[in-house]
Amino acid sequence: MVTDGFGPASETYGRTMYQFLKNVPYDHKLPLDDLLIGSSRTRSSSSLVTDSAAGATAFSCAMKSYNGAIAGMAGWLIDMIVICVYQIGEPTLI
Repeated sequence: MVTDGFGPASETYGRTMYQFLKNVPYDHKLPLDDLLIGSSRTRSSSSLVTDSAAGATAFSCAMKSYNGAIAGMAGWLIDMIVICVYQIGEPTLI
């Protein structure tokens, strides 16, 4: 599962709040701690701040796009999906 906008800072905040509210030791791990195996950093071609469409395109297809590309370029999106399927070899959700 790939979440949008969830990173190490969000996980640390959640863990800290859980430890505080449940009065558990500071080294208590959450189940998610064992599941988090990596992260990615993406940037759109038009801004340092990436919207979710440009981030998902970069993550799934390894191709950079610009913010708002989904809303403005429906034909381009279909082409990107075809390229992703071709590169990966199976249908994937973007």
